[in-house]
Amino acid sequence: MSYRYPRVGTEDIYVWHKRIVRDRLLGGPPASLEAELQQFRDDTPAEEIVSTLIGDFQIRGNDAAAEAWISGEIAADPRDVRRRVRLVGHYLHFSKEFEKALTASDAALTEARRCGMFVRECLGDRARIALSVKDDKLLCQTVQAIIDLGVGPDEIDIGVERDFIERAPDGAIPGALLQDYEDLYRRYWRKT
Repeated sequence: MSYRYPRVGTEDIYVWHKRIVRDRLLGGPPASLEAELQQFRDDTPAEEIVSTLIGDFQIRGNDAAAEAWISGEIAADPRDVRRRVRLVGHYLHFSKEFEKALTASDAALTEARRCGMFVRECLGDRARIALSVKDDKLLCQTVQAIIDLGVGPDEIDIGVERDFIERAPDGAIPGALLQDYEDLYRRYWRKT
């Protein structure tokens, strides 16, 4: 069985996206975009279409449009942690607005703790923000929070990550805390 790309109306999603972006979308969403999005068939998740558009805005440096789309997605479903994580990632990796990233991280972490999913992922993003603003205290607090969270047997979350540990300046994380994190990392990856 070959893979069939998702469809929007009669078009393959990638053909549709290319046409929309090329013809009218790079300057901002046209008034008819909502009608365009309503055309997708039942086998095409709306999130995949919107995700493709947001990614295109981010790659092309249209931060305002990407932020508007992500914020619209959050407004449509405020309890969806993944949408909030995407906003944090946008501020952190694309627009480089670290204060906004920290504020968005607070909201994402609150929602993640409320629903019990993606808490470690939110904390990992928070550690990356701490590195970006050179806040060693926040970095250490976040690493400790990840250790305290531990790993649950049936959790829905990202694995135990190392990138922010490896990028931390020498001495930013005390040796004992670093060792505790390394122990958590080894325990997690041994089990998977």
